[in-house]
Amino acid sequence: MSADPNRNRNVEWLRTPFLLPLYVVFIALFFGVVHGTSLLSTGGSWAVTNAAHGLITFIVFHWWKGSPDEFSQGEFNGLTLWEQIDGGEAWTSTKKVLMLVPTIIVLLASMATSYETTFLALNLPVWVVLSLVPKIPAMHRVRIFGINRTVGIDDEKRE
Repeated sequence: MSADPNRNRNVEWLRTPFLLPLYVVFIALFFGVVHGTSLLSTGGSWAVTNAAHGLITFIVFHWWKGSPDEFSQGEFNGLTLWEQIDGGEAWTSTKKVLMLVPTIIVLLASMATSYETTFLALNLPVWVVLSLVPKIPAMHRVRIFGINRTVGIDDEKRE
C-alpha cells in the first residue's frame, strides 16, 4: 500500500486560500527591506528581489527532496517539493500561480529599470533558469547530469 499523493502533508499548505496573499506580502516585505536600505534604486531593489526569490524558490521547490511526514513511509523521498505538488500532475492551478508570481516579479523588475540591458542580463536568466525551466512538465523527475539525484531511486534501470 503506497501513500496517497492527494494526502501529502508536505504540500497540503499550498492548497490553502491564504497562500497567494501571504506569498505576495512576503515578497513585498522583502522588497521593502531591500529598498528601505536606500542603497539601491527601485529597479535595483526589484532586481535583487527577483534574484533572491529565484534562488530561494529554486532551493525550496526544486532542490530539497522528501517529506518530513513520517506517515508517508518514505514514499516521497526521491521527489522534490515541486514534484509532490498535486500528486505530480502538470498545470494545476497551484502550479500556475507559482509560475505566475516569478513572471510578475521579473516584469516589475524590468519595467522599474526601463528595460536596461544590465538589469535584463540579470533578471531574465534568473527567471528562466531558476524559476521557469524547472517548473515545466518536461522537467518532472529529470536530474540534469545526475545532479541532485537520489541513489537507489533516480538510478537508471538497466536491463
